[in-house]
Amino acid sequence: MYVTEFVNIPEELERQLKRDRLVLFVGAGASIPSGLPSFFTLADRLAEQSAHTGPTKQDADRLDYFIGRLSDNHFNAHERTKDLFSEKQPTFNDEHKAIMSLASACKTPRIITTNYDNLLAQAAQANHFDYGEQYFAPALPLGRDFKGLVHLHGSILKSSKNMVLDDKDFGKAYFTDGWATRFLTEVFANYTVLFIGYSINDPVIRYLALGLHSNGPKHFILLGKDSQVSKEEELSDNYEHLQFETIEYPVQDGSHHALVDALNAWTERETQSASDCIRKTRKLVKAGIPQTQYATDTLLNELSTPSGLETFIRTATEPTWINWLYEQKQYSALFDGTEPQTPQQQQLLYWITQICDRNPNGENITLQYIKLCQQKLSNAVFQSFSTSSAVPDANGKPKNALQTILSTSIKGKTMPFPPRDSLLCGFEDQFHASDIVWEAALRPFLKFDRSPKIYKSEPSPFSSDEKPDVNVRWNIPLSFEKRTTDDLASRCKRSPFFEATVEHSLNQAMNLLSEYYDDLDHRRWNTCTRIWLSKIEACETTRSDLRLIVDTLRTFGEKYDKKDALADRWIQSNQVILRRLAIHEKEISDADPDEKLEWLLKQNLLLDRFCAHEVRQFFNAVIKNVSIDKKKSLLEKLRPPYDPEDVPNRANATDRDELSRFINLYNLFDRVYWLSEADQEWQEMQELQSLYENKFHFAPDPDSDISFKFESPAKKEGRISLDTFASLVRQSPNKAISKILSLPKEVDVFNSFSFEDGCGLIGEYCSNHPQDTCNLWDVVINTASIAEYDRTQIVLSITNGIRNTNFKNSICNISQRICDFDWEEANLYSPIYFAIEQISQVREDGAERFFQISQHFIDSLIPKFGRDFHAEKPDINQFDYVACNLWPALIMKYQVKAILYRYKTTSQSNWNGIPDDAKNKIRNLLNQPNNLVWPIQIVCAQELSTFLTLDEHFTEDYVLPLFHDENTQHQTWSAFLVFPRIPDSISKKVASGLLKDQIAEAKDLCEYKNQWLRNNYWQVLFDFMNMLPETGNRHDEALKKVLCNSDFSTLTEIAKFFPYWCHLQSDEELDIAWRKWLKTYLSNRFCGIPRDSSREEQEALICLIPYLREHISEALGMLDTVKDIVIDFSKDYHPIPKGYGEKEQQQLLLFYQWEIAHQADEYNSFCLRLWLRRIHKELTDEYPDLDLTALRESMQNRFGFTESI
Repeated sequence: MYVTEFVNIPEELERQLKRDRLVLFVGAGASIPSGLPSFFTLADRLAEQSAHTGPTKQDADRLDYFIGRLSDNHFNAHERTKDLFSEKQPTFNDEHKAIMSLASACKTPRIITTNYDNLLAQAAQANHFDYGEQYFAPALPLGRDFKGLVHLHGSILKSSKNMVLDDKDFGKAYFTDGWATRFLTEVFANYTVLFIGYSINDPVIRYLALGLHSNGPKHFILLGKDSQVSKEEELSDNYEHLQFETIEYPVQDGSHHALVDALNAWTERETQSASDCIRKTRKLVKAGIPQTQYATDTLLNELSTPSGLETFIRTATEPTWINWLYEQKQYSALFDGTEPQTPQQQQLLYWITQICDRNPNGENITLQYIKLCQQKLSNAVFQSFSTSSAVPDANGKPKNALQTILSTSIKGKTMPFPPRDSLLCGFEDQFHASDIVWEAALRPFLKFDRSPKIYKSEPSPFSSDEKPDVNVRWNIPLSFEKRTTDDLASRCKRSPFFEATVEHSLNQAMNLLSEYYDDLDHRRWNTCTRIWLSKIEACETTRSDLRLIVDTLRTFGEKYDKKDALADRWIQSNQVILRRLAIHEKEISDADPDEKLEWLLKQNLLLDRFCAHEVRQFFNAVIKNVSIDKKKSLLEKLRPPYDPEDVPNRANATDRDELSRFINLYNLFDRVYWLSEADQEWQEMQELQSLYENKFHFAPDPDSDISFKFESPAKKEGRISLDTFASLVRQSPNKAISKILSLPKEVDVFNSFSFEDGCGLIGEYCSNHPQDTCNLWDVVINTASIAEYDRTQIVLSITNGIRNTNFKNSICNISQRICDFDWEEANLYSPIYFAIEQISQVREDGAERFFQISQHFIDSLIPKFGRDFHAEKPDINQFDYVACNLWPALIMKYQVKAILYRYKTTSQSNWNGIPDDAKNKIRNLLNQPNNLVWPIQIVCAQELSTFLTLDEHFTEDYVLPLFHDENTQHQTWSAFLVFPRIPDSISKKVASGLLKDQIAEAKDLCEYKNQWLRNNYWQVLFDFMNMLPETGNRHDEALKKVLCNSDFSTLTEIAKFFPYWCHLQSDEELDIAWRKWLKTYLSNRFCGIPRDSSREEQEALICLIPYLREHISEALGMLDTVKDIVIDFSKDYHPIPKGYGEKEQQQLLLFYQWEIAHQADEYNSFCLRLWLRRIHKELTDEYPDLDLTALRESMQNRFGFTESI
């Protein structure tokens, strides 16, 4: 929580203040602005008065001992200290006032000071702060329960002999008499302590640490950080062993005013009135979405109060505020579909529904919110949206899209179970599933598209009024075989009802998309592109739910006896897929070829855009056998309806009718081309194709029947083929480039072969003919008449085209040309990536020169472009694929790959870590300003394994801190976890440090929306746990910290991930995990430690047991401690583990007998029978020698189940 722009008070500290468990511990730094000395200055003045040499730097850590030596010479240091403090007659300062003001904001003020002055009390009295009593050492109160101001080391108000000043005094207070230690031990064990006014090397801290409780709460220390003063060690490292967390504040020119501002701001937050809260909240909301962490934390603090929340709800009326809440992790419950648990959550959810309902574009806003929630809604929100969906929008239009989503696609309410939880997963294959099971699986639903953009992050939700994109899905596992479609096709043949079910599934999918996109004629772009297959014929490589349905209907049609009737029925559908199937069905029917062609023409399919592929296939199969009369009739239909002079010039054609005429000509030409290919002996059609090519300058496109494909230049008018371009290059490179430059610069609606296409052609040519690349490059660079834009586009195309080309001995020549080109920042991706990719191609004899050229280029980029570089940080879930394509990131990728080249070309015995010159380059990159460094840091995170392999010591110094520093930790872990790799050679020390950092990252787990990242988090955590040495209870403590940091919300998630993780481990690795930590963790969870397990977690943990191999029986023994286990195991979809030895097989058998014995009495009998059959079948198939008699008897006795049922 940022209380000011520069000071961040940890949430734990704020929470302890509200719980009345905070103690303020004040040191000499608070009194220095009042003219009083620090401990070092005091020692120096005492030495001066005793005619001794003052303390040196070496004495700084033992000033108590130094002062003790002065007292040995009959010098009364205690009395002189009292006089020094009394003579000054100091007055309290702003820091004293701020400290006592904060103390008075606590329900019970508790202040401890080691200062001898009375300035804290004076500040409190002058400002009428009630702080309770004053206590003076050694007469101290009970440390576990006190109120007031404690002078731990004495006071000038009391006798000087009670002042803790020299080493003897400290010895009595903390050792022999121990009254200070006893007091502090109770304080540290029962309260959270905030230290104020202590420096990094304050000797008093050494004694205070004697009272720290090893299992007590965390404590904090406020430390000034002067940017002008370098420190030998990090502050946090100095206090880590004391369990202190540092809170830094800036020191400017020796002034600690930032500390005073922070304490005052914190006090103001805790004590502000309702009217102040309303005023501040209104002001913050009026200023718009907070742009700094300070503004964000300030508004969040106001929202934690009833007045601030109510004001926010009244004044924050823009939908973008919903997204702002979504980004605050403490409000994640508003977006996960759970029921509100607090009045605050209830109010905010109601506010969200009102924002969605009252906005003029409310339907799309509501859909964007549902997308944010990943289609999970609480009951209250679902009911509210359902009610509002029945009311037309501001224009009187029905909210079809919202109604469609709500009625079919809300998880846990109207959406079918995801494929993993589908009943179909209960079958080893789907052949034993009933028609009813398949009918349920074939119900379509909509799912919001989440396709990431490669080069930039997606726009923030609610930043536009657009309707979010959706796609249609089915509840069908993605893995299936051809025999599955054969089985479903046979069902269709046996049962007209089942065939109607499959057809209805396809129609319903189209209906959902049509309703959502208002494409009510089923032929519009939005609908057709989202339920589309390029080809309906069998495809061995494609696996998708839509493909399964289409393959089923096609296979059914191929086996169906009345193909003509089926074709006639399907062609009447307004569903494009069914119409395409109808064409295929008619093609393979027994009808006469003339009859088939007549049917095609009668259905107006000749020029149908969406059925083009099937029409072409139809021609290939039928046209050779069509009669001459029918061919003549078809030929006449395909003749150009206009003369060439009547066709508008492409560049000038703007009239809709003119454009339509030209497009119609293209479509006619495509059909002519298909027919010419299908029947090459049809002379008249060949002549008609020539007419189109000569008169209208059309060129055939081999893929013109494939709709919604990436644009191919093959079809375009004026197309230059690769062979033609090669011929031009052989004649003259200048002529070849001139030809490309003559192409039209702008793309028109007639798909002309453009300059852009020509540039791509040059890149393709250079890729295939590397020997000509330098000559073509030189022509482009040296021809003065070429416009700069054109030159840049050609250079870009060449560079991109030859990225992976092996230039062999000429690599340096082309590299020099690319690196010498005057690149613009927007195009830097291309030359850098060229250099990266060519590292793997470079030959050893040319490597030195290549690296000189490319490194010189790489080194020039930051000085040239670095100052003006700016890129918005993407969402935390998109760091990997957004950041890594930015040019600063590519520079780091280049450096890493260059080092890897040296590593691979050096014998292992001669490798002594990353060379010094490469180290310097990486250090320099990591020291870049904030605008440049974050993409570089992302690459370092991704390449952690590489760095550890290359040089572990260097990695410890420069890469691992990114995983630890609070400013980089979250982005670093999110990037690393995309594809986490840990080398086997990693040291225990490094693994232990990374584990500690990963534990800290658990507090931000809620921000990982991608389940893949979360699963990788657990996998890495468990792998690190296995690496920890077996000492004490470190493993148990590590997991407890993770659970605590993630607010225990991950318990069920961990349980569900365990089977997958155990499956990946070798027997030895699993045994290590069981011995070190897994056994203890399971035992604790079954016993409800640290909190009771939910039924869902309990079920997941039980399902883990079969994967524990030789430890199954031990785990089963733990279940004896769990009371009242009532779980429906029929929903367990985990397969039987494979490859177990005889001993493990027997344990596996015991587990399934245990499950049967503890199966809940209330269950779905159908699901249970499927589960029992699956267990029995899988055990029989995998372990044929295993005696299952006892298991069958358990099934029979408990449920009456027999193998034959």
